[in-house]
Amino acid sequence: MSPEIPLELHEEVFALLDGDHNALKSCALVCKAWVHIARRHLFRRVCASDKEVRCFREVTDNNPDLC
Repeated sequence: MSPEIPLELHEEVFALLDGDHNALKSCALVCKAWVHIARRHLFRRVCASDKEVRCFREVTDNNPDLC
């Protein structure tokens, strides 16, 4: 049985990969424990046009149960 790596070390490794979407996507496929950390780095910044933001807001305004 191999020793567990502390969560803080995982966080440090993922911080080094921040911005490398291909590496983060690959990490997300490794194991369930890494999915959450990888997603947080993958979706830290989301880019959307004004039109997309208006559409998103319309959907959430009309469907408050989604939020």
